[in-house]
Amino acid sequence: MKSSKSLILAATGLVALGAVAMPLNSATASPKRQRYVLTENGTEFHFIDATVPTEDGQAGDTITFESNLSKNGSKVGTLSGHCIQLRAAGTLDDCEVTVTIGKSSFRMAGPFDPVTGGTLTVLGGTGSWVGVGGTDQIVNQPDGSSIHTIDLVKL
Repeated sequence: MKSSKSLILAATGLVALGAVAMPLNSATASPKRQRYVLTENGTEFHFIDATVPTEDGQAGDTITFESNLSKNGSKVGTLSGHCIQLRAAGTLDDCEVTVTIGKSSFRMAGPFDPVTGGTLTVLGGTGSWVGVGGTDQIVNQPDGSSIHTIDLVKL
């Protein structure tokens, strides 16, 4: 479960950047499609150990987290959420995450490998992201940060 921190932190950084960042490649941008590549750096991380068994990294362990999302070193938003460990070996979590940039936010959920990363599904949003869907591909970095590549599509 300790390795889930990188995933959660990475997801947080990516979501926040999306509200203020420009599309990475204007050739792929359209009024209905946007892509953001953001870096997440965690600011808070809490581990809630399941009462049985008592060791770290058991199925049922829960983590909550909050991270800053940045683009080129500047904070653009926050990412917060929680994950529940599904496999005792710590190789599969189920996560729910909210990304907030300015006055708008979007929610993501899905399975996540705390060691390598994964792809979360964007479920919808508020403000400028009402009616949005898409994905956030998260790659955990050796330094504990995560790189988020968020593809948003207006449905």
